[in-house]
Amino acid sequence: MDIIADYRISTEIVLNLMDISKQLKTEASKNNTLYVAQTIEEDESRFQDLWNLVLNAPYPINARASWVISVLIENNQKCLEIHHEKFVINIDLYKHRSVLRNMLKVISLINVPQIHHGIIYDRCINFLTDGFMPVAVKVYSMDILYKIAHGIPELQDELILIFQNEIDRNSVAFAAKARKLIKKMRK
Repeated sequence: MDIIADYRISTEIVLNLMDISKQLKTEASKNNTLYVAQTIEEDESRFQDLWNLVLNAPYPINARASWVISVLIENNQKCLEIHHEKFVINIDLYKHRSVLRNMLKVISLINVPQIHHGIIYDRCINFLTDGFMPVAVKVYSMDILYKIAHGIPELQDELILIFQNEIDRNSVAFAAKARKLIKKMRK
């Protein structure tokens, strides 16, 4: 991957916590994100360092680290599978909205363990109905809610009402996504 090669600090350096943080500080670009994602994919033992940045680094490093995780999961949903539960149970620790957005994207792509459906459902309802949440957070919340409610008529009926209630309070993109999911739930 020639693009990624341009973003290598050094071919001999093995990234550690300091190096990952340093690399994420260089720029917020897709190429840089792909480079860091590749280093994690090549050696998943480096993941814990990245995860610590998501939870503990200041903005924008925490947001960039969460972006790397979303790229990893988007490219391969089985990637980092042993960490999937960690993404879910730490939902209340995502301090910045961009981190929350990226991690909700991740959660929307993985299978949430059933034991955590209640807490995730509750948090996503809160995000969805919060008038100050960015649209992307709301849309990923809708995806998660839809997956949890799939096959449970009572929850689907509740979501249809909530989605309909929120359509007029949100953007056109939100309304389109809500209508699409409502249509799926009515089938």
